[in-house]
Amino acid sequence: MIPLTEMDRALAASRRALAASAALIIALVMGLLYLLVRRVIMAPIGRLKAAAVAIGQGNYDVHNRVQAALLFRQQQDDPG
Repeated sequence: MIPLTEMDRALAASRRALAASAALIIALVMGLLYLLVRRVIMAPIGRLKAAAVAIGQGNYDVHNRVQAALLFRQQQDDPG
């Protein structure tokens, strides 16, 4: 039979390994979410801001790729 103290040590080691694995997974998921939000949300907002500043300075020849992407997405979602 295994002594209880040895089993307790093994159980504690397993819990530490589980906690470390969970922390690593959470950190990876948070990093991926950060990159996704930055690419999908913040980058288009930055381009919109730059276009708005250019228009505000009188440059009306600004092309905005964000609008085209949103229009394309609306056309994909429209079944008719």
